[in-house]
Amino acid sequence: MGKGEFSHAIEQILVRFSPDIGKHGYSKITRPALLMPRLIATQPGTVLLCSIGIGCDAMSKPFPEKEFFALDVGDPPGATAKAGEGALRVRKLHIASPFNARSFVYRTGDMKFTTDYYNGFVTDPDKLLTGQLVSWLSQAGSFDAVVTSGSEAPHRYVLEGNVTELYGDYCDKANLKAVMKVRFFLLDDSQVETIIVFQKTYRSQAPLKGDTAEAFPAGLNEVYKQILTDLSKDLPESIQGR
Repeated sequence: MGKGEFSHAIEQILVRFSPDIGKHGYSKITRPALLMPRLIATQPGTVLLCSIGIGCDAMSKPFPEKEFFALDVGDPPGATAKAGEGALRVRKLHIASPFNARSFVYRTGDMKFTTDYYNGFVTDPDKLLTGQLVSWLSQAGSFDAVVTSGSEAPHRYVLEGNVTELYGDYCDKANLKAVMKVRFFLLDDSQVETIIVFQKTYRSQAPLKGDTAEAFPAGLNEVYKQILTDLSKDLPESIQGR
């Protein structure tokens, strides 16, 4: 771009953002200097337009750093009743959209949700939830072993789950909550045709301790812990006598 073209481009930008310039030309600008647009050449052929004291200062401020969080529900309170011999295979949980993304999801009103660009899970939430599920059931002791889908260990039962709610409820600023809803299915895989021997929907919510980035995953830990506590009690009862 030649000097003449560059000057013309600057003039057009100034005319667009300053009506006074468009009326009187460069020599009769009546706006205060602080309100005048400032042009900054960033690269050859490019121009950055901002207002002194407003736009440029805002652009110079550092963006907040992204933070990533894991989940840790802790250990079961104690061993549960024995469910049966053999291993339980746990398939990776399925999480419905939009809750399956790494970014935290917040409910802000009726049918209104938003995502948090700066805070989220350290990895895909289905991996985090499945890992915590396997660890919890392994320590609960209801089965001889609890394995994931990639294991070749012999098994009779398979556990599946569909997560349909996983968000922070921010509708009431005075009553922030973590919410989770999941439906589990226990399948008997020993027959020619797979049989559903147990299915139940669990929904839990817990208050958040503040409006911070750490508060939401901490609330999810409490919510998921309650769900896993109930599940580990229900599974042995569902297959007794089979």
